[in-house]
Amino acid sequence: MKKYLLLFAAAAFLLAGCDKPTPEPDPEPVVETAEYTISQVLQTAGGASVDIKPFFEWFDSFNLTLKITDGKPSAITINNGSIPHSNYGFTLPTSETECYYDATKKMLCRTSDMTNLVGYDNGKITIPFTLDGKGVSYEYVLAKK
Repeated sequence: MKKYLLLFAAAAFLLAGCDKPTPEPDPEPVVETAEYTISQVLQTAGGASVDIKPFFEWFDSFNLTLKITDGKPSAITINNGSIPHSNYGFTLPTSETECYYDATKKMLCRTSDMTNLVGYDNGKITIPFTLDGKGVSYEYVLAKK
């Protein structure tokens, strides 16, 4: 009996010195960036769409940088380049703008005066907007550089 008591005391002493395992730190997020330019500028009126990009060289100066964190879009930076209009109905952000997925798996980018600046669906990026023309809408369709 004395032998078992001594063994129990030794085991308790050894186990008392053991701490709980230290949890592993969270892994650093994997951050990537992708550059996009305008591949099409669709002008839609009366249900018909026409690509007007070939008629205006300034569309080539537009650039969008997409930040991807752990495989999901997380922020954008837009450079409007030399495009003379900026009447999108909101002010283009001048710095990185945080983005997130909503419940429908569409990317939303939010600043103080606009929501849903950019559509992102299965790698396709679009930016819809209107100018002064009634019944006419526009959409940038972007492609990776």
